[in-house]
Amino acid sequence: MAERKIVSLNEKIYYETLNNGLKVKFIQKENFNKTYVFFGTKYGALYNEFYMDGIKYNIPLGAAHFLEHQLFQEENGTDISDFFETLSLNSNASTDYHMTVYYISGNDNIYLGIEKLLDFVQSPSFTEESVDKEKGIIIQELNMYLDKEYTIIRNGIKANLFVNSPLKYDVGGTIESVRKITKEDLYNCYNAFYQPSNMELVIVGGGNWDEYLHLIKKNQYKKILIKREVIPIIPKEENNIVATKHKEVYKDLSFPLAGVGVKIIPKFNNKYTMFYLDKLLEIFLEIKYGPTSDNYRYIIDNRLVTTEINFYHSLDEYSGVIYLNGKTKNPDKLIKYLKKTLIEMDFKINQDELNIFKKAHLGAFIQNFDSFSFLAYELINADFFGQDFFSIEQIIYNLKVEDFLQLKQYFVEQAITSFIISNKKE
Repeated sequence: MAERKIVSLNEKIYYETLNNGLKVKFIQKENFNKTYVFFGTKYGALYNEFYMDGIKYNIPLGAAHFLEHQLFQEENGTDISDFFETLSLNSNASTDYHMTVYYISGNDNIYLGIEKLLDFVQSPSFTEESVDKEKGIIIQELNMYLDKEYTIIRNGIKANLFVNSPLKYDVGGTIESVRKITKEDLYNCYNAFYQPSNMELVIVGGGNWDEYLHLIKKNQYKKILIKREVIPIIPKEENNIVATKHKEVYKDLSFPLAGVGVKIIPKFNNKYTMFYLDKLLEIFLEIKYGPTSDNYRYIIDNRLVTTEINFYHSLDEYSGVIYLNGKTKNPDKLIKYLKKTLIEMDFKINQDELNIFKKAHLGAFIQNFDSFSFLAYELINADFFGQDFFSIEQIIYNLKVEDFLQLKQYFVEQAITSFIISNKKE
């Protein structure tokens, strides 16, 4: 058992790795009754190929999301969330490309909730009937989700950008891939990635660390969990050249939705870590496309969008994406302008302007410690990426104007694609 004090944030984190490899962390929030418990595995939509005990497995797309759904179904067919409701606890789960998390929250019965959370995640029960039933539910969910305009443009941009990476597919997979998922696929994925050594439990809120740790150790000690040798296979991009330069699709919309994307193959070192580049990109995009920027004013003044310009990015250890999009009466004109700003980007940042954004981001980072769910999720996310979540404060503080010059290598024409959802049929 160990603890770490974050003096600047007035926070203390307790942590221990159990004998079976499960990492447990607790951030105590004094004078708060509500507690959040997140139980995560380093397994998401990127992990479709892997070796387990020397045997290679190829799994249909969407299996990680499917597995999340199935684990919520108890052996008798009831939903585990019904049990948590009897304890006055909220429960849910989420899957992204890199991890899956199961979580509960509430003011009472947290100790009982933790035990049930550990038990249902670590006691899979899949049948042919339950898998077939879940396929119908997930396909219906996908049909609705994949038809949303902002899902279409985000997935369209990713499909245009990537050649090999599973990022080009939605986390939920495709209708066709979901239909192919079998009970055996789910058990193979579970046995490979739901091992305690590949998982982490984080508690944020009230309660006592010694009592939590005793409960969790007792729960894990009574379980026989087989350790497997697993080697994930994640296809990587060979370069930053996009797969498709442009694509246009039709949907019945009031206005077309158009956007561009930039493919990033990140380069890291001891200083330029993943979290460092992530924060650098976030602040840079705000400076260049936020409400106070020249680009934003030009786009609004020339009515290139009907409402606003959306900008955001994603980044992991293998690749990243910058997204810029908006609803527009003239999609071709908007795309032409966005591409021009990216290719002709000025990477010189004004020191006074940077100071304003640094102050805002430092304030937001500190304020996030009042969001227990955010804190629990991000602690697990950082650990799975091999990053230090608490380093973000120092990263922001240390940012210099010259640091942004390194971003120039990513803003090149061959790395840019465009996508339009037109409201006019050809």
